[in-house]
Amino acid sequence: MIEESNKKKLLYVEDDQPSLDTVSLLIKKWYNVDTASNAEEALEKVKNNEYAAILMDINLGFGMNGIELTDHIREVPGYKETPVIAVTAFASITEKREIMSHQLTHYISKPFFREDLLKIIDEAINGRENKIYE
Repeated sequence: MIEESNKKKLLYVEDDQPSLDTVSLLIKKWYNVDTASNAEEALEKVKNNEYAAILMDINLGFGMNGIELTDHIREVPGYKETPVIAVTAFASITEKREIMSHQLTHYISKPFFREDLLKIIDEAINGRENKIYE
């Protein structure tokens, strides 16, 4: 296990509490995970914290969607180049292309395996090429 002080900090934005809890539990051994259940909460956390990457649900229920929220996050000082990983149930090739045509850097569709999520987070943080995982 990685020592607490050496873990990178992530933000997971998701309106579904069970999904927030599950993903946080799946990756807490390797990352410190903050969560936000809506756009306003996410923007507040981004303004007050430094995240190595952001996991972004696309359909946030009400208000801004994940694509719009990512556009706002990109305007926050220090977040122009931060990896934003789409974590979404939108899985058709057309939806993938639409999502990736915006300011999100990586994509993984739900449901996924922990190993796939960890791989995409590692690739995003370590600056590897953009990838789409099924």
